[in-house]
Amino acid sequence: SEMEDFVFRNQNGFGPGFSVPLVEIPKIQREYRELRRSVNLYSMLEELLSAYCELYRITESRDLSPIEVIDWAKPPQKRAWPSRKKIVLVGFVSSLLISILICLSQRYKEFL
Repeated sequence: SEMEDFVFRNQNGFGPGFSVPLVEIPKIQREYRELRRSVNLYSMLEELLSAYCELYRITESRDLSPIEVIDWAKPPQKRAWPSRKKIVLVGFVSSLLISILICLSQRYKEFL
């Protein structure tokens, strides 16, 4: 069957493909060391870059002001609403009506 052919082809006399001949062990160790060295290098590089990224974020947040004024406010040249004349007129008329009502109520109390 196909499984038996695969096992016997890849055995090399050491089992079903899970063992390595002793002659190839130094080569595999060298590959492992190179790969491990590159993993360590990339991990240190990642740590360094993440530290620089955090430092950049901190300096960027320190440089920005929380509020940026786009256009300063200016007082208006002419008042829009309500006009001063209306306020004075309404105040005068209401105080006149209230004073008349007070006078009439006092006169009414005298007649009782």
